[in-house]
Amino acid sequence: MMLRVRSRDGLERVSIESPQITVSQLKTLIQSQLRIPIDNQTLSTNQNLLLAKTPADLLKFTDMVNHSTPLSALNLSHGSIVFLAYEGKRTVSGPAFHPSDYSKHNTLY
Repeated sequence: MMLRVRSRDGLERVSIESPQITVSQLKTLIQSQLRIPIDNQTLSTNQNLLLAKTPADLLKFTDMVNHSTPLSALNLSHGSIVFLAYEGKRTVSGPAFHPSDYSKHNTLY
């Protein structure tokens, strides 16, 4: 089964074994697959999580606070989106990007 995780970095996918896993197990999978430490993660099914500006704002999102809640109890299934806010920086893998020198390829007359 696959869940989509939307964060400030964009949309990423996390593979999970079954919808019966708990929020705590999902956080562990996010840590191993997306390299975001568990202690830095705030999860919610509410997209407004991504608009939170302060730590106090993050406390308003309580739907995934109970770590023993199964994902199925949150109506999460294959392809569902979970929203993720986290503290700190991380390196996101992606295609290599090498900007070209504009002046070498385009001559203005």
